[in-house]
Amino acid sequence: MRAYLPKIIQWLAFAFAVFQIYTAGFSPLPSLEQRAVHIMFGFTLILLSLSFRRTPQQKVPFWDFLMIGVVLAANINIFFVFKDIFITFAGTTKDFVLGGLLLLVVIETVRRAQGKVIPILLGLALLYMFVAPYIPGTWGFRGLPVTKIINTIYYSPHGIYGFLTGLSAGIIGLFIIFGSFLLHTGGGETFIKLALRLTGKYRGGPAKVAVVASGMFGTISGSAVANVAVTGNYTIPLMKRLGYKPQFAGAVEATASTGGHIMPPIMASGAFIMAELLGIPYIKIAFYALIPALLFYITVFSSIHFEALRTELVPVPEEELPSWRSILSWRQLGPLFIPLILLITLLVNGFHILTAGFYTMMAAIVLFLFIDFSPTGLKRRFVQIGTALSEGGKALSLLVPVFVCVNVLLSVLSLSGITIKLSELVFALGGETLIGALIVSAIIPIILGMGVPGAAAYVLAVAVIASALYKLGFQMLPIHMFLFYFASLCSITPPVCLACFIAARIAETDWLRLALIAVRLAAVGFIIPFFFIGEPALLALDSPFTLTMATSFSGAAGAILVAAGFFGYFLRGRVSIPVRLLFVISGVLLLHPAFTTDFIGLAVAGFGFIGDPLVKRLQGPLVNFLSNFRRDKTKNSP
Repeated sequence: MRAYLPKIIQWLAFAFAVFQIYTAGFSPLPSLEQRAVHIMFGFTLILLSLSFRRTPQQKVPFWDFLMIGVVLAANINIFFVFKDIFITFAGTTKDFVLGGLLLLVVIETVRRAQGKVIPILLGLALLYMFVAPYIPGTWGFRGLPVTKIINTIYYSPHGIYGFLTGLSAGIIGLFIIFGSFLLHTGGGETFIKLALRLTGKYRGGPAKVAVVASGMFGTISGSAVANVAVTGNYTIPLMKRLGYKPQFAGAVEATASTGGHIMPPIMASGAFIMAELLGIPYIKIAFYALIPALLFYITVFSSIHFEALRTELVPVPEEELPSWRSILSWRQLGPLFIPLILLITLLVNGFHILTAGFYTMMAAIVLFLFIDFSPTGLKRRFVQIGTALSEGGKALSLLVPVFVCVNVLLSVLSLSGITIKLSELVFALGGETLIGALIVSAIIPIILGMGVPGAAAYVLAVAVIASALYKLGFQMLPIHMFLFYFASLCSITPPVCLACFIAARIAETDWLRLALIAVRLAAVGFIIPFFFIGEPALLALDSPFTLTMATSFSGAAGAILVAAGFFGYFLRGRVSIPVRLLFVISGVLLLHPAFTTDFIGLAVAGFGFIGDPLVKRLQGPLVNFLSNFRRDKTKNSP
């Protein structure tokens, strides 16, 4: 078994990917049947691949086979009785036993796939269900029978088989496989080459390469950690070799990779969930997200440019830049960009996202397969397609337990009524001060994102906070975008920032210093949600075109000034500390979508720009005076 285990996993992952593609386009199953088979594939792959210690499995122990047996038995049962679920909503003793065993396996499988955070949250929620009858006051409730809890978790279209599992078994699963396919058929290499050619020859070129490559790849892959691991292994050593400090090199890569979550057109899996929750076409979600995402990357790009000028860093040497001839070829660009153009075209023309994704996936496979018509080339490409689909199946299997477990957690929270109580708490804070409610609402998805994928943190935050913010008078789309931003930024926000951990390991530097630089690079990402939740013009929502354009231009100016303030460089060179503070203030004012704050922001920026030479002229004598004063005081001291 040990010798054959890698092959079994490879073929099972390949079958998982083929199942997802086939059912998306040719023969979709009823919802609960689709989700049951999806869970069987995903959970079996995790239990075969990862040991109890979360290391690669060398030999599958007996208890793992028992857990696989539970997964198969419980989901085969659902596959055949799914019609009865919608009629009775109450299982038999057999269903109760299978549901209880499957719940235990879900907790263990998600622990192996993603760590302890989600199992602990679910464990606390389940514990609350049993101790709540003994808690006095508002936070207590009368409790529910165990059979009711298990029925809701297992024998229902909620819980294990809820809407998140449905998205994972459909749209999210298909696009995870699509992103993995592009990566493993040369897409990652093409992104890096294109970024090198576009930005490598300019000052700060290596870091700009990281921003462009990671941003392009990140919007497809959906995982900041995977981005850092793939593109960071090239960009971080390149930046270090050409003079960047290790912590800055790692921070650039982590921030750019995280930005891929919020950058259209694909925006990772969270945007699919948002479209489903709000009932808004996905292409509209991508459109609304465009301006804030561009402002985020303008800040990152400007920060890198100013840092490169301040520290006099060199571009990438000309001999290391790929030629345009090697990039602008059908073989390089066709299989990568034609599917993406097709995807956007289909979405704009009203195709359902799953249908558009299927045609895009098929186009990517066909284009890659027939780039080389020679028999040897075709054979090699068939093998590469098989490997790419297997890797896509493995990547998806790591997320399946997460979505299933978060579904269960949402069901338990709903049963206990704790989401309503937490929502009322946020609403009460808003009654005291609106900004206080928003700050709490921003912190919660970041806390939930400690060890939890951004999409899962976003869904949990919506369940807890969204209704309270809606009662406070905010529109629902900006609320969701607000929570989505902070759930995405948890990848670079201390104390648990997985993208920074991976980047620090590659850069061989301290993760905390790296994370603090990443937060500075991503400053606009933390600021702008507080503006667009109250002023939807930044999202181009219900706003005239002229107002949207004015907001975009003033926001871009603000993003550049924030970068100048944080990294101490502007048009005339290094900027003094007081003027840096003025630039940050003016940048924040310009980011706010209102003409009054724009005028004030421009005035503050102008005052800082004009006053900077005077401040520098006064700074030297002041420093000398203080130094002499300290020296005299030391001499006169007994």
